[in-house]
Amino acid sequence: MFKAVIFDIDGTLTKKSTFWKELTEKLGGSVDKHMQLFEELLEGKISIDKACEGLVEVWNSTGRAVKPEFEKIFDAIPLRDDARDVVGYLKSKNYKLCIITGSLDIFAELIAKKVGINTWYANGNMKWDKDGKLINFSFNPEQAEQKVTQFKDYLKKNKLESNECVVVGDSGNDIGLFKLTGNGVVVRTEFWEDEFGEIAWRVIGGLSELKKIL
Repeated sequence: MFKAVIFDIDGTLTKKSTFWKELTEKLGGSVDKHMQLFEELLEGKISIDKACEGLVEVWNSTGRAVKPEFEKIFDAIPLRDDARDVVGYLKSKNYKLCIITGSLDIFAELIAKKVGINTWYANGNMKWDKDGKLINFSFNPEQAEQKVTQFKDYLKKNKLESNECVVVGDSGNDIGLFKLTGNGVVVRTEFWEDEFGEIAWRVIGGLSELKKIL
């Protein structure tokens, strides 16, 4: 019997994924410098910590790297039309709900509040000073492994077994959770890839179809 449902955010609860380059563009930062940092990271010329530090410098150079600006940008990313309704339905059925995302904590917290889910885990953690200015952020490039670690923490805190959970996602970093639970539900979105369907327990065309299986 299922007791909990775990959601991804990007492309699952929202209509689009968050893009680092787009975030830099909206803040008014140098996209060229942003891409240079990304390429150097991929080539192994700099560490993930140095890449994060460099990106913070790019963002801070705009004078707009403050918490309200980030919240405004992320708030503009639309939810799936049926996201709130499905979360409400699952709550009425007494499922425990959690979000585990590879995105930033500020985005995870915002989406969690919008849909009404109290527990969330994020991969990127932003640090602010007392005035809300960005100081630094950390990010784990091994998103799939990070999600598994966070999921195990959630299981322990809630006294759950992995096979009692359903995981709803649409991207490669959800595959580890699909395999661990055996109960992966892939949402066939514009980010869909065939390999997810081969691993998933169920494939659905939209979040509202969860009502038919849970």
